[in-house]
Amino acid sequence: MMDFSSAQAVSAMITGAVSIVTAALTAMVTVWLNNRRAMVDEKLARLKGEIDQNLGARRAVVDERLATLKAQLDRELAEQKAFLENKALFAAERVAHELLMHPQWEQRSFSAIKAKLGGFEDDRLRQILVQAGAIRFMVRNNEEFWGLLDRNRHNLG
Repeated sequence: MMDFSSAQAVSAMITGAVSIVTAALTAMVTVWLNNRRAMVDEKLARLKGEIDQNLGARRAVVDERLATLKAQLDRELAEQKAFLENKALFAAERVAHELLMHPQWEQRSFSAIKAKLGGFEDDRLRQILVQAGAIRFMVRNNEEFWGLLDRNRHNLG
């Protein structure tokens, strides 16, 4: 049997008790650190979610502003194109009217007008002539002539 009263036995028991206490303290500190780490990880995840949500909201605002700006620029571009197109059509209408006002000709052939007002499809040029106040006359071999209504009233009939 072992003598528990000997110095070696007491020393062994103290060493064992210290080891048990050290192991228990180490386990408690490890559990506490793991809990703290879990709380920190949870807080980091929550903050990341808030940041992502905030970035998403800001991105949506920026996207909306960009879409609004693009729509405004597209609208301005369309207005400028329409203005330039109308300006060209108005100029063509004015030139057609001046051609048909020439004192030597009450009427001009469509081919002569087309030669002077190039760049338009035939039907578009006919629309310009009508807008200028011209009417069409079909003469000789179905050749198309145009003249201003005001100058050709006597040819109607």
